[in-house]
Amino acid sequence: MKRLVIHPKDESTVFLKKVYERLENVTLIDGGVEHLRNLDRLIEDHDQVIFLGHGMPLGLLAVGQFGYSTFVMNEARANLLKDKTNTIFIWCYASDFVSKNQLKGFATGMFISEEIEAFANGVDCTEAEIEISNNAFATALGEALQRNLNTLDLYDYVMHQYAPLGETNPVVKYNWERINVFKK
Repeated sequence: MKRLVIHPKDESTVFLKKVYERLENVTLIDGGVEHLRNLDRLIEDHDQVIFLGHGMPLGLLAVGQFGYSTFVMNEARANLLKDKTNTIFIWCYASDFVSKNQLKGFATGMFISEEIEAFANGVDCTEAEIEISNNAFATALGEALQRNLNTLDLYDYVMHQYAPLGETNPVVKYNWERINVFKK
Protein backbone atom coordinates (compact mmCIF):
# COMPACT_ATOMS: atom_id res chain seq x y z
CA MET A 1 0.00 0.00 0.00
CA LYS A 2 1.35 3.42 -0.96
CA ARG A 3 0.73 5.93 1.82
CA LEU A 4 0.92 9.71 1.71
CA VAL A 5 1.54 11.30 5.10
CA ILE A 6 0.94 15.03 5.41
CA HIS A 7 2.37 16.22 8.72
CA PRO A 8 3.46 19.89 8.74
CA LYS A 9 6.64 20.40 10.80
CA ASP A 10 5.64 21.57 14.27
CA GLU A 11 7.40 20.79 17.55
CA SER A 12 4.05 20.47 19.34
CA THR A 13 3.01 17.52 17.13
CA VAL A 14 6.29 15.58 16.99
CA PHE A 15 4.63 12.77 18.98
CA LEU A 16 2.54 12.01 15.86
CA LYS A 17 5.63 10.63 14.11
CA LYS A 18 4.84 7.39 15.93
CA VAL A 19 1.85 7.05 13.61
CA TYR A 20 4.01 6.55 10.51
CA GLU A 21 7.66 6.03 11.51
CA ARG A 22 7.46 2.23 11.15
CA LEU A 23 5.30 2.11 8.04
CA GLU A 24 6.73 1.08 4.69
CA ASN A 25 6.20 2.76 1.34
CA VAL A 26 5.45 6.21 2.82
CA THR A 27 5.75 9.57 1.13
CA LEU A 28 6.11 12.21 3.86
CA ILE A 29 5.17 15.83 3.17
CA ASP A 30 6.09 18.11 6.08
CA GLY A 31 6.52 21.43 4.30
CA GLY A 32 7.49 23.18 1.10
CA VAL A 33 5.51 25.19 -1.41
CA GLU A 34 6.52 22.77 -4.20
CA HIS A 35 4.78 19.92 -2.36
CA LEU A 36 1.63 21.97 -1.97
CA ARG A 37 1.58 22.60 -5.73
CA ASN A 38 1.82 18.84 -6.37
CA LEU A 39 -0.51 17.76 -3.56
CA ASP A 40 -3.50 16.98 -5.78
CA ARG A 41 -1.44 14.54 -7.86
CA LEU A 42 0.16 13.02 -4.77
CA ILE A 43 -3.25 12.38 -3.18
CA GLU A 44 -4.50 10.71 -6.34
CA ASP A 45 -1.33 8.55 -6.65
CA HIS A 46 -1.51 7.07 -3.14
CA ASP A 47 -3.76 4.34 -1.74
CA GLN A 48 -4.09 5.99 1.66
CA VAL A 49 -3.68 9.55 2.88
CA ILE A 50 -2.83 10.33 6.51
CA PHE A 51 -3.26 13.92 7.72
CA LEU A 52 -1.61 14.87 11.04
CA GLY A 53 -1.25 18.15 12.88
CA HIS A 54 -3.20 21.15 14.06
CA GLY A 55 -6.43 22.21 12.44
CA MET A 56 -9.98 23.38 12.69
CA PRO A 57 -13.30 22.48 11.04
CA LEU A 58 -12.08 24.24 7.86
CA GLY A 59 -9.06 21.92 7.46
CA LEU A 60 -5.50 20.99 8.38
CA LEU A 61 -3.39 24.06 9.14
CA ALA A 62 -0.12 24.61 7.26
CA VAL A 63 1.51 26.16 10.40
CA GLY A 64 3.84 28.26 8.23
CA GLN A 65 5.39 25.29 6.44
CA PHE A 66 3.84 25.80 2.99
CA GLY A 67 4.53 29.43 2.07
CA TYR A 68 1.62 31.77 2.66
CA SER A 69 -1.05 29.06 2.58
CA THR A 70 -3.18 28.83 5.69
CA PHE A 71 -4.28 25.25 5.07
CA VAL A 72 -2.66 22.12 3.64
CA MET A 73 -6.06 20.43 3.32
CA ASN A 74 -9.29 22.34 3.03
CA GLU A 75 -12.63 22.23 1.26
CA ALA A 76 -11.03 23.09 -2.10
CA ARG A 77 -9.19 19.73 -2.08
CA ALA A 78 -11.81 17.61 -0.31
CA ASN A 79 -13.16 16.14 -3.56
CA LEU A 80 -9.81 14.41 -4.10
CA LEU A 81 -10.65 12.22 -1.11
CA LYS A 82 -14.25 11.30 -2.04
CA ASP A 83 -13.32 7.85 -3.43
CA LYS A 84 -10.89 6.94 -0.65
CA THR A 85 -12.36 4.89 2.19
CA ASN A 86 -9.35 4.65 4.49
CA THR A 87 -8.16 8.22 4.98
CA ILE A 88 -6.86 9.20 8.43
CA PHE A 89 -7.71 12.71 9.66
CA ILE A 90 -5.92 13.63 12.90
CA TRP A 91 -6.35 17.28 13.84
CA CYS A 92 -8.68 19.23 16.11
CA TYR A 93 -12.19 19.14 14.70
CA ALA A 94 -11.20 16.97 11.74
CA SER A 95 -14.45 15.04 12.17
CA ASP A 96 -16.39 18.26 11.41
CA PHE A 97 -14.41 18.64 8.19
CA VAL A 98 -14.97 14.99 7.23
CA SER A 99 -18.69 15.15 7.96
CA LYS A 100 -19.25 18.44 6.13
CA ASN A 101 -17.42 17.19 3.03
CA GLN A 102 -18.99 13.70 3.18
CA LEU A 103 -15.65 11.90 3.31
CA LYS A 104 -14.81 8.44 4.63
CA GLY A 105 -12.21 7.42 7.16
CA PHE A 106 -10.98 7.71 10.74
CA ALA A 107 -11.14 11.18 12.29
CA THR A 108 -10.69 13.02 15.55
CA GLY A 109 -12.96 15.68 16.94
CA MET A 110 -11.49 18.25 19.30
CA PHE A 111 -8.31 16.47 20.41
CA ILE A 112 -6.35 17.65 23.43
CA SER A 113 -2.61 17.41 22.81
CA GLU A 114 -1.39 20.49 24.71
CA GLU A 115 -2.05 22.15 28.07
CA ILE A 116 -3.72 25.20 26.53
CA GLU A 117 -6.25 22.93 24.79
CA ALA A 118 -7.03 21.13 28.04
CA PHE A 119 -7.54 24.44 29.82
CA ALA A 120 -9.74 25.81 27.00
CA ASN A 121 -11.95 22.70 27.14
CA GLY A 122 -12.23 22.53 30.92
CA VAL A 123 -10.17 19.35 31.34
CA ASP A 124 -8.25 19.36 34.60
CA CYS A 125 -5.05 17.42 33.99
CA THR A 126 -1.28 17.39 34.26
CA GLU A 127 1.28 17.77 31.50
CA ALA A 128 2.25 14.13 32.19
CA GLU A 129 -1.32 12.99 31.51
CA ILE A 130 -1.29 14.83 28.19
CA GLU A 131 2.01 13.20 27.22
CA ILE A 132 0.70 9.76 28.19
CA SER A 133 -2.40 10.36 26.09
CA ASN A 134 -0.41 11.62 23.09
CA ASN A 135 2.01 8.71 23.15
CA ALA A 136 -0.65 6.05 23.72
CA PHE A 137 -2.85 7.36 20.90
CA ALA A 138 -0.04 7.77 18.36
CA THR A 139 1.42 4.35 19.21
CA ALA A 140 -1.95 2.58 18.94
CA LEU A 141 -2.76 4.24 15.61
CA GLY A 142 0.71 3.43 14.25
CA GLU A 143 0.36 -0.23 15.27
CA ALA A 144 -3.08 -0.44 13.66
CA LEU A 145 -1.73 1.01 10.41
CA GLN A 146 1.17 -1.46 10.44
CA ARG A 147 -1.42 -4.24 10.52
CA ASN A 148 -3.13 -2.78 7.41
CA LEU A 149 -6.53 -2.92 9.09
CA ASN A 150 -9.64 -1.64 7.35
CA THR A 151 -11.11 1.53 8.85
CA LEU A 152 -13.55 -0.17 11.22
CA ASP A 153 -10.97 -2.65 12.49
CA LEU A 154 -8.45 0.17 12.84
CA TYR A 155 -10.96 2.10 14.95
CA ASP A 156 -11.61 -0.98 17.12
CA TYR A 157 -7.89 -1.60 17.58
CA VAL A 158 -7.14 2.00 18.56
CA MET A 159 -10.10 2.08 20.94
CA HIS A 160 -9.06 -1.22 22.53
CA GLN A 161 -5.52 0.08 23.11
CA TYR A 162 -6.30 3.71 23.98
CA ALA A 163 -9.71 3.88 25.64
CA PRO A 164 -8.95 1.88 28.82
CA LEU A 165 -6.50 4.60 29.89
CA GLY A 166 -9.51 6.91 30.13
CA GLU A 167 -10.46 5.32 33.44
CA THR A 168 -7.60 7.20 35.12
CA ASN A 169 -6.55 9.81 32.54
CA PRO A 170 -9.01 12.68 31.90
CA VAL A 171 -7.30 13.63 28.60
CA VAL A 172 -7.74 10.13 27.19
CA LYS A 173 -11.36 10.09 28.33
CA TYR A 174 -12.03 13.42 26.63
CA ASN A 175 -10.27 12.49 23.37
CA TRP A 176 -11.69 8.96 23.22
CA GLU A 177 -15.23 10.31 23.27
CA ARG A 178 -14.45 12.37 20.15
CA ILE A 179 -12.90 9.79 17.81
CA ASN A 180 -15.10 8.77 14.89
CA VAL A 181 -15.31 6.54 11.84
CA PHE A 182 -17.08 7.81 8.77
CA LYS A 183 -18.26 5.10 6.38
CA LYS A 184 -20.65 7.03 4.13
